[in-house]
Amino acid sequence: MQAIVNLLKNRWLYLATLIVCVIVISVLAFTDPPKQASLGNDKYNHFLAFFVLAFLCSHGLLLKLRYKLVLLGCYGLLIEWVQSHLPHRTASILDFAADMAGALTYFALAWLITLLANWFKLRRTTDAP
Repeated sequence: MQAIVNLLKNRWLYLATLIVCVIVISVLAFTDPPKQASLGNDKYNHFLAFFVLAFLCSHGLLLKLRYKLVLLGCYGLLIEWVQSHLPHRTASILDFAADMAGALTYFALAWLITLLANWFKLRRTTDAP
């Protein structure tokens, strides 16, 4: 069990997974839209992809939150810019909005969970006899 805990604390694991995810997302974004690799609505795909990317950035990159958001935003804009130049794809500002909504949702949830965990930890230490 301790080996799993140590593995999950390894920043390099998250960084390697982040790189793999960026490659996979880029391939999916720049090729013909696959019918089977969709959640049914393209915006859900964008939201989920950037939620996961935000999670991996959060654990894999030693950057301030604002720089992580800028990095994710630039990647989302890059995807839309490349798609605007591909004959089989189109760019959409709503796709970019879904990208940023996914990233912001992850960071908001992470902040809320951290806040609640700290509150419970503080409450537990002050309630101890």
